Formats: sequence, C-alpha cells, structure tokens
Amino acid sequence: TTTTITTTTLGPHCGFYECSMTGLVHREDAALITGSGDETCCEEATLGVVSLVVRSAGYGNGNVAEFYLNGQQLHAPTVRGINVLPLRADGTPKRLETFDTFNAGAEVLVAFLDALPPGTRVLIAARDEATRNLTDAARAAIEACGGSLIGNLTYRGAYALIGEKGGIALAEQVLPDGAGYAMASAHLQVVEADVSASSKPKCPARTAYPPVSGWMSNGQFELDEGCRYSLFEPSGAAMCLAGSWMVVIGGSNTVLMAIRLANMLAPEAIQPVRDGATMGGFTVVDVIIEGGSKVYGVARKLEGCSALRQDQACKAAIADLVAEAPMPAEGATRITLFSAQFWDHALTAMETTKASGHSWLSTKMSFLVQVSTWDIYCAGMKVSWCPRKDLNDASLSTQDALAQFKADMDPVLAKLEDFCAPGQPAGQHGCVVGTTTFQNPAPSRIPIYAAYNDAIREAVAPRASDTLRLVDFWVMGQAMPDENILGHGSPALNLWNWQV
Repeated sequence: TTTTITTTTLGPHCGFYECSMTGLVHREDAALITGSGDETCCEEATLGVVSLVVRSAGYGNGNVAEFYLNGQQLHAPTVRGINVLPLRADGTPKRLETFDTFNAGAEVLVAFLDALPPGTRVLIAARDEATRNLTDAARAAIEACGGSLIGNLTYRGAYALIGEKGGIALAEQVLPDGAGYAMASAHLQVVEADVSASSKPKCPARTAYPPVSGWMSNGQFELDEGCRYSLFEPSGAAMCLAGSWMVVIGGSNTVLMAIRLANMLAPEAIQPVRDGATMGGFTVVDVIIEGGSKVYGVARKLEGCSALRQDQACKAAIADLVAEAPMPAEGATRITLFSAQFWDHALTAMETTKASGHSWLSTKMSFLVQVSTWDIYCAGMKVSWCPRKDLNDASLSTQDALAQFKADMDPVLAKLEDFCAPGQPAGQHGCVVGTTTFQNPAPSRIPIYAAYNDAIREAVAPRASDTLRLVDFWVMGQAMPDENILGHGSPALNLWNWQV
C-alpha cells in the first residue's frame, strides 16, 4: 500500500486518465504524475493487486466525485455530499452510498461507517458542498477510516480518501475551494474470496426478498449474506419445471431472460432472428417443451397491438393466440412471453392468460414481470422516440410521472397477489416482480433509474410474500457489471437470474 499526497494540476494529469486497454491499470503513483496516455499513466495488472484512484472537486472546481478501479471508472455519482464506497477483501466494490452532509446526512453517515467491520477498505470523495452539516461525529467516523485530514475540509472544498477502517490512511488529500481537484491513488493487496460452496448454507430463495447483493469472484456469485443458491443444470431445471406454465412479461431484458430459459430446457427452442423474438418483432412468443425438445412454437406480431394502450381487439387477438396452444402433455413445460413495454400491457397479459380458459391453467404456473425501462426512457429521460407522448411531455414532472407509474403498476400487483397466493394457479412455484436490469447507465442517469426502482420496491412491499417475491435485478446486476451488453444482461447474467 502507499500513501499519496497529490498535485492540484488541472491540465493533463494521470488522475484524469482512464486506461484504454484491457489488462492495464493506473500506476500506483497516478495521482502524482502529470501526463496522459497508457504509457505514462498505466501499467500491466498484477495478480492479487487492485489499482484505485479517487477524485473529488467542490462546486466551483469541477463538482465531481469519481472512483476508479483497475484503470476504469467505476462510479461518478452526481449527488451532493460525502460519497462512500466500501471494498470487499478481494477488492470488489460494495454498494456506493451518498450522504448529503450539506443538509442532514451526517447521522446516517456515522451509523454507516460505524457499522463497517474493522479492516474494511473504504473510498471516500466529497462532491459539491459537504461541510455545512458535517458534524464532529461524522468527521470522527471518517477519521476512524484513516481520514486524518478530514478536519481540514472547508466549504466547497475537495476531499479524496483511500482508507481502512481502523484508522489507517492509504492515500488522502484535502484542498480548499478554488484549489482544484483532490486526488488519491493506491495499489492494494487483496485476498481471493472463499468460493467453497460446501461451507455455506443454502440461501432462503422462497422468501419475499431473495438475497442478491454480492460480487463475482472466480466465476462464482458470492453473496453478502454468506449463503449459496442451489444451482440447476438443464436436466434439473427440466425436472423442476415439468408440468409447469411459465409466463414471462416485460421488455427487452425480459425477452432475453425468456430466451435463456427456453434454450436451457431445449437447445435453440427460441432463436431471436429466426423466430422474430426481438423487441418490436412480436406480441406473444409461445413454446412448449417436452423431453428436451420444442414440440410447439409460435411467435406472432398481432395487428393492432402496439406500444400504445391496447384496445379490446388487441386483447381479444392475444387471448385467441394464447388459446391456440395444444393441451398439456405429462411432463411438458410451456413458456409464454408477452411483449410489455408498459404496465397496462402487463395487465393485458395477466387478464388474457386467465381469460383463455386453457387447461394449462390447471398446471403449476408462475409469472415473472419486469416493467420499467420504457417509463424511464419516456418520462424520466424524455427521449424523442417514446411512443407515448403523454409520458415524454416536458410539462410532466418527475413526481407526477412516478405517481402515474405506480398507479399503472397497482392493478397488476393486485392480480399477481391473488393469482400467486397459496392454493391458486401460481401458488406452488410463486411469482416474481423484478426491478430494472442493471444497465451501467451514465452517471447523470443513475438517479432516474434509482427513482423508478425505488417505486417498484415500495409498491411491492405491502404485498411481498413467499409466493410473490421481489427479485432486485438491478442490485444483482451490480454484482457482475461486466455481464452487461449495451444495457442488456448477458446469457451468464440471465442464467443467474433464473437460478435465483
């Protein structure tokens, strides 16, 4: 480990540079080096060592808090205050937490830092203005993580720390308003995580909130709760789902999840290009699998069904298509995928499934519903290509958009609560409502995703049970951020989603 007191240079500087090639990390003294480029600022990664850089600037000097791990930007929060990023023993990051110590975040900051186990590595960066309500107790809590200079942080000043719970400073700098960026860099020796599954208890998967917070180590999903999930190979999954009807409802990430499940049970059961199973290319995809082979399949885009609110003719067409499937054979598994950009589409899927009167309703059913991304694009980001102009209207406030989102979600949750209760068609397997799949968004968009994911968590909470579960796909995706391709989960991530 090293301790670095950094320069205030605002020109080309290695503390501002992001290593461009895989396998390169910031040099240990990156915060001291004036220059730019891989040759000057980076070096080859060393096994068992992680490279860290923390940057901070007050409101008038850049207004940033940025964290770099192994040469790549990890987080760049846009919220005012003290930003804290704890690390695990193997160097992987836990959840970033921000405390608005300009207003009233000091008490929560103290509680959070006090709860960290001794020896926890901690990255801290101030952004905007962090001192107005940074109490003596809060400064003492930061000092306990190695922040020996935190007492010198003044109004709109910059502060960067790579510390360790227990009072050890690995790298630290504080600068007053007008003096530029504070930067700290260090290399840390890390230890590999214990991935011995046999030493861990099984996770409580059949619970209202299955544990998903963790990190990837050597290809294994290490959970913060210290438990492990029972893993299903294709044969085990087929046995578990024999005689089941899996109904999957949502947008593009949900499409990928359905494809992953179908192809796990029967290779090439759903091929996006061949079958038209791409966003905008279908209304319903329906497959039946027996003995590892697809025995029935249809993917159809129904006339009159669009991203706009679906009328009675559309609903009738969907119900007819759902009813076309053959009678369930012993041991067969049916997977029905409904394209649902918005909650009213999900409601249509729920209603038409139940109204089909199909004998599949007497099998073991399950619903997976994940709806939010299109509301985020339309109402949160106001994208011009949103199909629902009422949502991307500039006059629609964030508060009103979230209220509408919750109002549209409520009838779907009510039907799930009824349909997924013990003794009901989906009461044996249970059902899942998911947050948005983690999409590695630009820092400025993180608060938008957070607001909608929080809305889902809050809406599900009063109804959550062992048979109506919230799977936090966003938090789960943060555990494996490399398993994300242009905002979509990779096959590996989607396989883990199904395991949970």
